[in-house]
Amino acid sequence: FKAAPTINRYLGFDKLPLQKLYLFRNVIAGRQAFWQSYDATYLFMLLPDKDTLYPEFLPAWIKNKYSWFDQLNGILINTEINYLDANKILENKKNTKTPFFNKVFDIVHWNGNALDVMYKIISKKYENNPDYYQIDGVNIAYTIQHREMSAGLFGKEIVPWIELNKEALRVKKNKYKGFNLYPWFSCDIIINEKLKRGTLLFATDSYFKRTHQDTLKGAKGAIFPFVHNVHKLINVHYTEKFSILKDIAQNERPNIVIEASAERAGYNITQTAFPRLLIAGDKLLNESQFILSPKLYTPSSKHLNCILELNGNKIEVFAKNNDPILHLPTQQTNKDGRFVVMAKIHSPVNTVAQLFYAQGNEQFHGTRSVSQKIKKGVNYLHLPIYARSNEKIRLRFDPGMKKEKYTIFSMPDTKEMFEEKL
Repeated sequence: FKAAPTINRYLGFDKLPLQKLYLFRNVIAGRQAFWQSYDATYLFMLLPDKDTLYPEFLPAWIKNKYSWFDQLNGILINTEINYLDANKILENKKNTKTPFFNKVFDIVHWNGNALDVMYKIISKKYENNPDYYQIDGVNIAYTIQHREMSAGLFGKEIVPWIELNKEALRVKKNKYKGFNLYPWFSCDIIINEKLKRGTLLFATDSYFKRTHQDTLKGAKGAIFPFVHNVHKLINVHYTEKFSILKDIAQNERPNIVIEASAERAGYNITQTAFPRLLIAGDKLLNESQFILSPKLYTPSSKHLNCILELNGNKIEVFAKNNDPILHLPTQQTNKDGRFVVMAKIHSPVNTVAQLFYAQGNEQFHGTRSVSQKIKKGVNYLHLPIYARSNEKIRLRFDPGMKKEKYTIFSMPDTKEMFEEKL
């Protein structure tokens, strides 16, 4: 394991803050909502680092063991996210005869034993979906071989390896040229000529994509055995540009989407965050939120420095000066003190939207506010706040900082929102 970062995390010196944990959860929920809007079945997996699965390898003087896995797993369980805890599965199958990590060769990635276990567990989840996942493929997909691998100065080691059955498989050229950090991260599409149905998109990192398994001529990285359960397997990295994922959704129409990230790099998936994705995630999770909508307009709606007019399915806000103010209904934060306000808004100029909040006897103040830059045109706003938990909260929304006309629209459904060109 990587000694210093790992030990720091296990000592509790490098905990992820609450805001980052919610961002992580929101991004995954948003990705699930996106794929479900295209009728795909979605699954997310968090993969444990070696030290999480084998804490006995850590120095004996570390008494209270912490890990990012505890935090990231904790924010995902008991939510609307379709989530698989890989650590729990591997812990239940851990024994000395089939170690899931090697001693000298590539010790930071799990080996063929772990890949074998996870493949069979995941396949079992889809055994009742014969229209797009052929469970019979499990028996012919690969064999476990024990190969001698060189670990440089550390010597050689016999390691379990996934030897893929390459019969009837071919690489299909594709136009999805987004990710170029490493060549093996780029999109691969593999066709199984023996099967006629089923398309699976597998978004992962090196745990499933690079180590302890075979490549296929013409492919950019290792090919996981899922290819023997479906007609078409699409491999991408989970931080692939969302525009590429959108093209794949529209053109390839995957039936199943499985995403997996390793514990130590799991937070990297938040690099794909943008307001519409976060809004979709919060709508799916449906917790402590308020969506600005024309349906909420009444003649007595509280506002200051502006005139409100209901015009069909939108509210027009005519600012009288540079500080138009809308007072929103009183809300309540969740158990962590979080609350989020979301909106679809049009601005005729580049400006900034700001959300103020106050609890108890507090007054609205800039130190208790969040903001989001908005550009000329249509914008989606996602404004999360963190305050005292399980307590009433007063909200003030300033749609812009210019004397202009701002328009608040109804929030569209998830698919319409993602397909809108801004």
